[in-house]
Amino acid sequence: MNRNTKYLLAMSLAAVPPVTSWAQDSVVEEIVVTAQKREERTIDVPMSLTVMGATELEQRGVRSIQDLSFAVPGVAMRVDGPGSLQLFMRGIGNLAGSEALTSVYMDETPTTLYLFRQLDLRSLDMERIEVLKGPQGTLYGAGSAAGTVRFITQKPKLDRFEGRAEGELSFIEDGDSNEKLTGIVNMPIVDGVFGVRVAASGEQGGGWIDQPEAGLKDANNQDVYNIRTKALWRPTEALEIEGTIAAYQLKSELGLDYEQPDRTIDMGLDRSRRIRPRIDRYQLYNLTGTYSFANSALTSATSYIDYMRDYALPYITPVESTYRPPGGNLEGISTYDDQTYQFTQELRLVSTGERRFNYTLGAYYRQVDSAFSGPIETLYNSVVLEPYIYISDNHSESWSVFADGSVKLGERFEVGAGVRHFTDDSSIFDGTRTQSDTFESTDPRIYASYALTDSVKLYTNVAKGFRSGGFNTYGQPPYDPEKIYNYEIGAKGSVMDGRFQFETAAYYTDYKNMIRRGLVVVNQQFQNIAANIGTVEIKGIEAGFGWRATDQLMLSASGSYIETEVVELDADNAANKVGDPSDYVPKVSYTLAANYSFQWAAGIDGFVHLDVNHRDEVLYTDRFMYYPQYVTQASDSFTLLGARLGMSWGKTSLELFGTNLTNENKAVDPFVLWSQANRTKPRTIGIKAAFNF
Repeated sequence: MNRNTKYLLAMSLAAVPPVTSWAQDSVVEEIVVTAQKREERTIDVPMSLTVMGATELEQRGVRSIQDLSFAVPGVAMRVDGPGSLQLFMRGIGNLAGSEALTSVYMDETPTTLYLFRQLDLRSLDMERIEVLKGPQGTLYGAGSAAGTVRFITQKPKLDRFEGRAEGELSFIEDGDSNEKLTGIVNMPIVDGVFGVRVAASGEQGGGWIDQPEAGLKDANNQDVYNIRTKALWRPTEALEIEGTIAAYQLKSELGLDYEQPDRTIDMGLDRSRRIRPRIDRYQLYNLTGTYSFANSALTSATSYIDYMRDYALPYITPVESTYRPPGGNLEGISTYDDQTYQFTQELRLVSTGERRFNYTLGAYYRQVDSAFSGPIETLYNSVVLEPYIYISDNHSESWSVFADGSVKLGERFEVGAGVRHFTDDSSIFDGTRTQSDTFESTDPRIYASYALTDSVKLYTNVAKGFRSGGFNTYGQPPYDPEKIYNYEIGAKGSVMDGRFQFETAAYYTDYKNMIRRGLVVVNQQFQNIAANIGTVEIKGIEAGFGWRATDQLMLSASGSYIETEVVELDADNAANKVGDPSDYVPKVSYTLAANYSFQWAAGIDGFVHLDVNHRDEVLYTDRFMYYPQYVTQASDSFTLLGARLGMSWGKTSLELFGTNLTNENKAVDPFVLWSQANRTKPRTIGIKAAFNF
C-alpha cells in the first residue's frame, strides 16, 4: 500500500449489535451504561460501544467470552481451553507480550491476569455486557490497548423476594449430551436496607472431541460449578456497600479445544498418551463502597483473585518442511501448574447529575504474582530430547492516577479530555536468574460530540493505548512496550420515533512497536521469545442498526471491515515484511438477527429468534518460523446459524434452541499446521425450562 494513503480510512460497512434493549411496545427502551465510569445514556458515550442486555444474551445464546467474540463483529480470540484465551479487537492482535491487549471486568473487578490468564466468565445472572472498542487506557489501564469488555451482573434488590430456577438439556451432533441447572435467589434481609442475591449453576458433559488411540470419546467435556453471592447494604440514602464472593471450578478429561477436521485430537510424542485432566478454579472477592454527595460520588473498589489451573498443551508440525529452524519433525507436550494471585484497589470521584461540567478523578493499584512451571517434552528430528522444567515466576506491581473531564459548550456541543499516568514495576524469575524493569506511560484522550438533535449525535475520539514491555528467558533480550494511537469519528442515535437505532464509526490506528512471538533453540530445546517488529496501520469502519419493523418484529444487523498492514520494520526483524497483514484480524465480519413475538394462545406468549454470525478467515504470518509455502497460516471463514423458539405462561417458560444449525465444521484458529486449532462446535439442539418465583 502506498504510504501516502496513511491517513485515509478504509470505506466499508460494519456494525455492532444493538446498543439498547427493545421494549414490547414500539419504541426503544434506553439502557444506562457505565463505560466511562459514570452513568450515561449510550448515545452520550463518545466511542464505539456495544451493549447486550440480559434478554439479548439469552436469545443469542451468549454463554461465554468465546460466544461473545462470535456475536460482536471485529472481535477475534485465541483459545487453548477454558480460561486460556486472548481477546483481540479492531485489528490489534498478537500472541506475545506479558499483559493482555483487551481487558475483561466483572463489575468492578479486573479478571484478566497475565497474557493467557483470563477467568472463564459465564453469562450467569447478567444485567448486561458492555464491549468498549479502541484503546481504553485512560480509564482502564495498560491491559486495555485494544478495548475492554465489562460483565455487569445483577445487583441484589432490597424491596422484594424473587428467584428463578432453570433446567437445560442439549445434545451435540456426534457428541455427548450436556445437562445444566441454574438457580437464582434474591432475598431482602432488611427491607430497603440489606439484601443478598445468590446465583449458581452446575453443568456436566458436553464433549465431542475424541482421542481414539487413547480410547477417549467426547473427552473435552466440561464439568462446571459456578456460584456467586452478592450482598448489598444501604444504611443511608448516601452510602451503598456491595460485597461479592464468586467461586468457580471446571474439570475436563481433555481440557483442550484443539481438534482435527474429523473431530479428533492428535497428542504430541505419543498419540495414545492420556494427558492429565484439566482443572481450572478460582475464587473472586470484591468489596465496593460508594458514598454520594450532592453533586458527586466517591467509590472505593477492592478485589482479590486466587486462580489455579493444571493443564497440558501438545503441539505437532505434521510436515517436516513446515517449520524452518528444525529442518525435521518437531512435536512435544508441555504440562503446566499455574497459580496466580491478584490484588487491586481503585479509588475514584465522579460527578453526578445533570451539569455542564462532568469529571472523573481516580487512582489505581495492582499487584499480581504468578508461579508457572512444568516439564516440557520434545521430539526433534525423530529423537526424544531430555525433558526440562520450564519456570516463569512473574511479579508486577503497578500504580496509576487518572482524570477525565468534559464541558458542554452551549446546548449541543461537548468537549472533553482525559489522561492516565501509569508505572509498572515488573520482574520475572526463570529458575536461574531474575530480570526486572520499570515501565511508565502517560496516556491521553481527547473527545468531542455534537448533538444534531436530542437523539442523534456525532462524535470524535482520539486515544492512546499502552502495553508494558517484558522479558524473555534463557538469556534472550527483553522487549519494549507497545503504543497504540487511535483516531475515531462516529455517529449514533435513534430516529423514526424511536423505532430505528443506529451506530457507525470509522477509525485509524497507529500500532507502534508491535510485539511478535518466535522460537529459538537453547541447549537443543525450543524457547519462546518475544520481540518488537515495528509499526502496523489499521483502518476500518463499523456500523449497526436495530429496527422495530412492526410491534412484533425486531430486526438488527451489524458488521465490521478492517484493513491492516505492516508499514515499518525494525532493522533486525525477520518475522515480517512491509505489507504483511496483522495477525488474528477478520477483514469482514457481521451479524444478522430477527426476533418475532406472537401468542400461541390466550395467555401464552411466544417468540421465535434467528441469528446469523459470519467471520472471515484470520491469519498468522511468520517468515522467520516457516518456509515460504507455509509463511501465512489461516483459519477458515465461517457462518453460524442459530435459532430459538419459546413460550411463556404465568411464571413458567419453555424454549427449544439450536446453535450451528448447518453443522459447520470450520477452523476458528489459524494454527492448523501445529495441530493447535479449535473448530466450530458441532450442531447443538437443546431444550430449556424455567420457573420464576
